[in-house]
Amino acid sequence: RHAEDEEDWVALHHCFKVTKTFFTLGNQALLEHWLKTDLCWETLGMLEYDEGIPLDRRIMHRQVHTMVVNYNDEVKVEDPEIRDRIHFVYRLQYVKDIALPRLLDDSAVASINSMIYSSLGKVLDYFKKTPEVWESLYERLQEGRVNALLFLLEVSRAAKLIPPAQRTGIQGLLGHTLPALLIFLKEVRSVAPESRSGSQEEEVCYSVRPPVRPRALAMEIFTWFVQFAPSVIRQQLAGGNAETGAALLKAMINIMHREEDQGLQNQAFDVIKCSMDVSNANAETKDKIQGIFFNDGFKRICAPLSDLDKFIKNDSLAYGAQLVCDLLTYAVANHGGKTQLFLESAKNDSNLG
Repeated sequence: RHAEDEEDWVALHHCFKVTKTFFTLGNQALLEHWLKTDLCWETLGMLEYDEGIPLDRRIMHRQVHTMVVNYNDEVKVEDPEIRDRIHFVYRLQYVKDIALPRLLDDSAVASINSMIYSSLGKVLDYFKKTPEVWESLYERLQEGRVNALLFLLEVSRAAKLIPPAQRTGIQGLLGHTLPALLIFLKEVRSVAPESRSGSQEEEVCYSVRPPVRPRALAMEIFTWFVQFAPSVIRQQLAGGNAETGAALLKAMINIMHREEDQGLQNQAFDVIKCSMDVSNANAETKDKIQGIFFNDGFKRICAPLSDLDKFIKNDSLAYGAQLVCDLLTYAVANHGGKTQLFLESAKNDSNLG
């Protein structure tokens, strides 16, 4: 601060070099000290004076953290140690990805990543052992709170970074929230995350504030399950509430047919295909899944094929019809007899034949 007041550029450049050195040493205790709430502003301030970057291209890190980044307490974290850990992870990621990406060598990046993964594991362990967090989150998701959806997305992203053995517990808790995502699957327009009030010490979850597409965020969470826990998707479809499972399948089919974003269409296709995969399912689950798809599901899925003239006039609709054909191909390969019976019955259906 004294160097800034005196506009002592040489001293400020030295401060930057000293601070950069701390992050290359890979000492977690030292970095936790420098990134504590009472010291992080000084640390971020010193990182603004990189003489290797022209003045007009330097990032004002303190200004970013006061005017751009918002700290939201969408889910209360009562444990102060975990709250500090969340702050530490965010600030460490910021320094690695924004403040010093060109100056950290591979060993320093690996060391920082190791600290991030270790801290995320502790945070997720806390969430696994705190059921009231998930009860509150589920209620907020049912209310359509976008910040709750962003929080859930951050948890799923964090779970990608921890070892599979630690991920097992958290994926079950994440799976219980899937029915609450229905409201977001129906939301097409972009919305802004809600503002939250509170001091920097009280606020916990980090987010930036550009408009977001709730449907895209929800689909990313479903895609996480396709990659890491496909059995949870099948359980929600066949083992849970029948009405909820039917609603989830209907929402996915609608996205695959009509969504303008082909990326989301692909994600919906992957979720439906994952739901149909019964290669590792027991006989009861296999019968339920096949009953859901071949009693009614495939009629909905194949609906575009009854009116191809309409669908080929629009790129998204045409791509949706292509995905339907891909699903039929998958069904023939993996559910041969059931698929054959469906196709035979479709010949006599005036809408599908």
